[in-house]
Amino acid sequence: MKRDMELVRAILLAMEASPHGFAPLPFTVAGYDQGVIEHHVWLMEQGQLVTAEETTALGDASPLAMPLSITWRGHDFLDTVRTDRVWLKVKAELKDRAMSLPFELLTDLAMKIAKSYVGLD
Repeated sequence: MKRDMELVRAILLAMEASPHGFAPLPFTVAGYDQGVIEHHVWLMEQGQLVTAEETTALGDASPLAMPLSITWRGHDFLDTVRTDRVWLKVKAELKDRAMSLPFELLTDLAMKIAKSYVGLD
């Protein structure tokens, strides 16, 4: 399964929208299969974007987890890509170059784009 950064962003936005520090239950993201969501949450915990509770069971097709809370790093990433204007520009840049980027470089690109919009470049 390929990492879907659109889903990563959607998961963080859904978690942040909760009025509490914990992810809402049940946790879903419209338009995505629950197994795909839970696998991405597992990946996001590996990347230290969220804390999560692993739910993988014997026989599952991939590692799974349910989100608990957003980490400091997760909030920083979300602050960078929160606005549609920045996120759409990041996606356009990647599409124009026909490439994907490791997380750190994707974050750097998003930061550069965000800085250009607020005059910090």
